[in-house]
Amino acid sequence: MKGLYSVLPPFAPDYSGVSSVFFELGGVMVINGADGCTGNVTGYDEPRFYSSTACVYSSGLRELNAVTGDESFIVERLKNEKGKFIALASTPTPAVIGMDQRAIAQKISTELGVPVYHFDTTGTYTYEKGASEAFARIAENMLIDMDEKIDNSVNLLGAIPLDYWNEVQIENIKEALIKRGIHINACWAMGSSLEEIRHSLKAQMNLVLSISALKAAKIMKEMYNISYVIGVPIGRGYSDVVADKIKQNLGSDMEKKEVIKKASNVKKMLIIGEQILANSIRKAVKLEYDIEDIKVASFFHMDKDLMESTDKFIDSEDSFEELLRKSDYDLIVGDPLFKIFLSPTEKKNYVELPHLAVSSRLYWDNYVCYTGEAGMEFLRSSL
Repeated sequence: MKGLYSVLPPFAPDYSGVSSVFFELGGVMVINGADGCTGNVTGYDEPRFYSSTACVYSSGLRELNAVTGDESFIVERLKNEKGKFIALASTPTPAVIGMDQRAIAQKISTELGVPVYHFDTTGTYTYEKGASEAFARIAENMLIDMDEKIDNSVNLLGAIPLDYWNEVQIENIKEALIKRGIHINACWAMGSSLEEIRHSLKAQMNLVLSISALKAAKIMKEMYNISYVIGVPIGRGYSDVVADKIKQNLGSDMEKKEVIKKASNVKKMLIIGEQILANSIRKAVKLEYDIEDIKVASFFHMDKDLMESTDKFIDSEDSFEELLRKSDYDLIVGDPLFKIFLSPTEKKNYVELPHLAVSSRLYWDNYVCYTGEAGMEFLRSSL
C-alpha cells in the first residue's frame, strides 16, 4: 500500500526543512502547533540545536485556541523576542483545522514590527518541500540589489544538515572550489550570516548542492539573471569537473582533461539518497572507474530533468523492495536503515552513507566524509 510505512520511521517533515534553512540566520523560528512537533525538530532533525542559541519556539497551540479561533496567543508568546525576522511554519493540527497562516503572519508583523514569513507546511510532506519554499522565500524577499560583482565567485545553495550533516562537509566543498580558483561569496544556509546571504547578488553564479535549492536558483536566474550550475564537488576528478563548469559559465576557456579509468569488480550499482548528491556520487564514480550501470533512487523529490532513464523515485516501502528485487546489484550505497530490506549476502555489498533526514540521531554520530577532494575515499575499498 502506497504511503504505508511499517518498517522505516517517518522521514524529516516539511516544517523541519523550513527550520533547517533559517536556523543560523538570526531570526525566530515558530513551529505553529501543540509543542510535540517542535520537539521533533530540535530533538531529532537539528543537530546544531544542542550547541546553538538559535530561537526555535512552539506557538503553544491548545484545544481552546483551536476551538475558538483565538490566534492572539502567538503574538503574546513572541512580543519579547528580538529576532531579525520571524519564520512561521505550520504543523498537522493547524493544517487540519484550517488556520490562516497568512493572516497570522500579517498580524504578528503589524503588532511586532518585524518581517514575518509564513509557510503552509503540514507535516505530511518531507523536508525538501519545506526547505525549497524557505530558500525560495530568501531569493524573493531578502536579497539586496548589488552593482558590485566579485570575479569568479559563487553562492552555495542548499546546504542544510538534513542533507549535509555538519559544517565539515560544507568546508570540504569550499576548500575544493577555492583550491581551483573559485571564490565563495555566501552559503545558503550553513556558515553564513543573514547579512552575507542578503549580499548574494555580489556572486556571479550559484552552485546548487541539493534539490531543495533548485527552485531558489531558478528564481534568482529569472529575477537577477544569475546562472547556476548543479553538482557537488566529490573526489579530485569530479571537483575539477564542477569547478570547470563554473568557469565555463563565467566565460573561461578550459582544456579538456583525459582521465584513465580504473577497472572495478562492480558492474551494477545503486545509490539511494538526495538526488543531486547521489547524482554527483554517480558522476564521480563513473569518472574514475569503469562502471556504467549506476542507478540513483530516492524517497524524496526528484527533478525529471536530472534523472537518467533508469533512475527511480521510491513512493513506498513496497516499491523499494521491488527495486531491490529487480536487479542483482554488486554494490548499494545508502542510509544504514535501508539495510533492513536486504538479505545477509546483500548487506555485505552495502556502503553506509547516513542521511540525517532518514535515520536522524540514530546514525548522526557515524560520520562519513563524502564531499570535497577526499569525498570518494569512503567508497574506494568497495569499488
